[in-house]
Amino acid sequence: MFGKLTKAAMAGGIMAAAVFMPNTANAAVSGAAGSQCGTIYPTSGGGSAYVCKSWVNPDSAGRYDGDWSGDPTSGVHIRVFFEGVEQTHLRTPAGSYSWGSYQNVKKFALKACNTSTCSALW
Repeated sequence: MFGKLTKAAMAGGIMAAAVFMPNTANAAVSGAAGSQCGTIYPTSGGGSAYVCKSWVNPDSAGRYDGDWSGDPTSGVHIRVFFEGVEQTHLRTPAGSYSWGSYQNVKKFALKACNTSTCSALW
């Protein structure tokens, strides 16, 4: 799904014109699909992660389906949150590129963490 959305965004030139969901992926814009990428940093201790998330139109209850990916530097792992709750089974190995998908989620967020601290929710 992520690959299809990314290809469509690049081919159609809609990436720049996309309506972006707020960083916590809260369903604030009804009927909006899109994608967002950025680099997030733990608050101290070094390292970073380049992360992306995409989402498709919400259902009538404001729940989204989408994909995420993350490419952390050595010693950094990514934590995945649905509705503000960490999905520990999705925690990534430190320094390893990872990706996944989610369904029926109103709020989706990521954090980059090293051995001592984490970034804010993104």
